[in-house]
Amino acid sequence: MTDYHVRERLSKALFMSEIKPLANLLDPRIKVSSPARNILWTLLFLFLLEIGIASASSLSEIRGKVNLQVASKRKKSLNSTQRYGAGKKINPAPPVEAVVYLTGPTIEKHLPRKSDNSTKDLPQEKFQFVKYVLPIQVGTKVLFPNLDKDFHNIFSYSKTKRFDLGRYTHNESPPSVVFDKPGEVRLFCEIHNHMRSTILILETPYFGLTDPEGNFTIEGIPPGKYTLHAWIDRKNVLEQPLELKPGLTEGIHLTKP
Repeated sequence: MTDYHVRERLSKALFMSEIKPLANLLDPRIKVSSPARNILWTLLFLFLLEIGIASASSLSEIRGKVNLQVASKRKKSLNSTQRYGAGKKINPAPPVEAVVYLTGPTIEKHLPRKSDNSTKDLPQEKFQFVKYVLPIQVGTKVLFPNLDKDFHNIFSYSKTKRFDLGRYTHNESPPSVVFDKPGEVRLFCEIHNHMRSTILILETPYFGLTDPEGNFTIEGIPPGKYTLHAWIDRKNVLEQPLELKPGLTEGIHLTKP
């Protein structure tokens, strides 16, 4: 096969969006000169890149802000030194953040359910959970590493998931927990009663976490009609309908009416 014929077939494959003929040209059993094969690989890369850019440009991105002032007042961390030793430095409780996520028929119609074995960490450090809330998708496994040299004992009595990891130190690995149902799971430490955190298990793969000022971004969303939710705590979940078109939607503001 001459270089001319290679270029001719390549042009037809590209302009007709036929990826299979293009791939056939790269079959090592077909005799093609090295320069021509290099050109093929380069054009194939550009062709796939163009497809990826076109696909990305048809998706939506949202940016906005959640009013975190509507959250319930959090209790101040308790300095319970008489219970687990004087002189222990306790970190401030982690800042309040909101989980922002989308629900709606567009997700159920176009998006596959996540079924891989994703793993997330929720450590304890200086007698606090490192996060106010951890958003995950159904089926995610969570590890609870102890970064303190003292014992912790993480447990939950939530209906969504009940478990008790028992006492463990920084050089021990407690059992992991798989969260297989959607809902809220409130976390506590049996030893340090000021420690609090929440795991929010979602069915949608389109979610994000605000920063402490309430700003959020969610990318790669198929256009369509949704309900946008902002989970701040179990008493404050804000909602608003949203219709997304390809491209960026900005200026979304979620607050209590």
